[in-house]
Amino acid sequence: MSASHIQTLRTVLREEKGVILPGAPNALEARIIADLGFKAVYLTGAGLTNMHLGLPDLGFMDLSQLADHVMAIRCVIDLPLIVDVDTGFWQRGQRHPHGSHSGASWRQRDSNRGPACAQTVRSL
Repeated sequence: MSASHIQTLRTVLREEKGVILPGAPNALEARIIADLGFKAVYLTGAGLTNMHLGLPDLGFMDLSQLADHVMAIRCVIDLPLIVDVDTGFWQRGQRHPHGSHSGASWRQRDSNRGPACAQTVRSL
């Protein structure tokens, strides 16, 4: 798998003052976002759970299911893909079955350990 989407994201973040990240809960939506000319795509755990299972984001999806959807999206777009990996996966000790090569350009993890929820972005 080519990692050019990671370099593309770095370039966009360096050169742009702001980047609109439309959310895609599945591969079809990601393809539509790419066709509309956006520079990157965002996958949230809530959107994935809502669209895939029709349920609220209360831990019904596990990390392997998230990884499957990330790979499905990666197979249809070359755009950078930022993925919300949810704090719950890490608290339960889950690890990605394929290591860090999930197809995500960046991963975002909520940090709920302080007085306010801070968003952190980590490079893969």
